[in-house]
Amino acid sequence: MGKWNWGAALLLWIWGIFHRKYGYSLLFFILTSIPIINIIAVIIGFILFGKKGNEWAWTSKTWDSIDHCRGTQEKWTLWGFLITIVGILILLYVR
Repeated sequence: MGKWNWGAALLLWIWGIFHRKYGYSLLFFILTSIPIINIIAVIIGFILFGKKGNEWAWTSKTWDSIDHCRGTQEKWTLWGFLITIVGILILLYVR
């Protein structure tokens, strides 16, 4: 399961809470809330969660099978892209 996890990368701390990565979630929630460093924190979190997401997901819960875990992560990916696209559209509309 060493592939990139888009759901974890795009939904960062929300994904982390649901996968019991409370320390990372809290850290990146706080860091992304600080205006001076938020862009850097988002980039680091994006890379870290994207690379480690599948491994963390697999070890965070008891899954019926690896396919069950993968299927769930695919749903997180879909939601991550949908929320990101809606967020971008809202930002474009507001401007």
